[in-house]
Amino acid sequence: MITIPEKKQRTREQLEKDIKQFLDGGGSIEEVISDEKRSKKEKLVKTYLFFSVHHPFYARETGISVPRLKAIQRTVSSASDEELETLWVYFRKREWGIDD
Repeated sequence: MITIPEKKQRTREQLEKDIKQFLDGGGSIEEVISDEKRSKKEKLVKTYLFFSVHHPFYARETGISVPRLKAIQRTVSSASDEELETLWVYFRKREWGIDD
């Protein structure tokens, strides 16, 4: 059985206008990482930090302090999304051998 919504659904153009108005009004959109993607990133970061003694080098390259890197090494789940993304991008770039 199909249920018909009481209110008329918005069109794509209307949604784009609303988003533009929201952003122009000073709003911001934040992407939330899914648990599956986060756990994959955590695993990669934990592996690199666990088997490494190059924390000062990583700190200089990523902008994350050495004590914070060591704290992330102990408990990767304590890392913020930004820290996790920064480290993940850096380690993936090293895997692929891509230079800036």
